[in-house]
Amino acid sequence: MKPVNLNLTRIRIRIRILNPSPFVMHTSLDHEKLEVYQASLEFITWTIPLLEGLPGSASVRNQLDRASTSVPLNIAEGNGKFTSPDRCRFFYNARGSALESAACRRDGRQEIRQRGRNPSG
Repeated sequence: MKPVNLNLTRIRIRIRILNPSPFVMHTSLDHEKLEVYQASLEFITWTIPLLEGLPGSASVRNQLDRASTSVPLNIAEGNGKFTSPDRCRFFYNARGSALESAACRRDGRQEIRQRGRNPSG
């Protein structure tokens, strides 16, 4: 199976998806061992200061919060699937959420800069 590459602004991650046996049940939380899962948790911690700096009415705030949280959730859920197509679907969703988060983060920083120039707006 082809490796899945995730490329964020500062994070480059490569996941090799193996074809697990449908008869093997995982007893531990294997997703916590994945580097990409750990990196997605780090990304959430990077977004917290930005979220706190945005007003509650900013649409990008809610979008960034949901998209960044979706990344590790999709990785964890995908890693628990038994077939490669199921796993790939969740990993691709996680990649999409990561890209969405990066765009929201950029837009959020721009909004904070604009508010700094015009505090009444």
